[in-house]
Amino acid sequence: ANIVLAGITLDATGAHGDMATGSLSVTLEAVTLAAAATLTDPVSDGEPISLIEARGQCHVDGEEHDATLDHLRKAARSFVEAYTGLTLRPRTIPLRFAAWADVARLPVAPISGVAIHYTDNTDGTATLDPADYDLFVNVYESGIDLLTPAPTLGKGRAPITVQVSAGFTPSTVPLHVKQAILLLIGQWFDNPSAIVNGPAAG
Repeated sequence: ANIVLAGITLDATGAHGDMATGSLSVTLEAVTLAAAATLTDPVSDGEPISLIEARGQCHVDGEEHDATLDHLRKAARSFVEAYTGLTLRPRTIPLRFAAWADVARLPVAPISGVAIHYTDNTDGTATLDPADYDLFVNVYESGIDLLTPAPTLGKGRAPITVQVSAGFTPSTVPLHVKQAILLLIGQWFDNPSAIVNGPAAG
């Protein structure tokens, strides 16, 4: 016999009872939980704010607004990236430079690694040996110091390409940055038509 109680299905055999007293004795073969599935996030896509966090910020239950929230969490991340200059999800970014002096400060952070390619004086493509440069990194600033004489560059407006491995993982994004993204998601969700013109007050 199956007994359903508060969302839990008991698959029972050997049930017997006393109708006069209303007592029931059950020998259980198996217990199957039939409660609603626990809410889980989709496979991580590297975004600093998960869909579940976005739902929680907007006090949303269920999946009805998932498409909107997914758009808002990505838009908010992009907005904060543009405002701060930080890269908030892992990615590879090609940076182009006109001269070796320009690589002393890289315009993205944080950085975990680089590969440097350039057009040489024969107009061929060459790769700079990692032993010939030093990559310095902190959370908000990074750059490249050449340790040997700079190679002669070929023609072109931007003959140097620095392939940068950049970005936080979701677990390493600073808390104040995550909070800024959450506040934007909540504001845009609650005020989908809100437009602010002019400079921010204060």
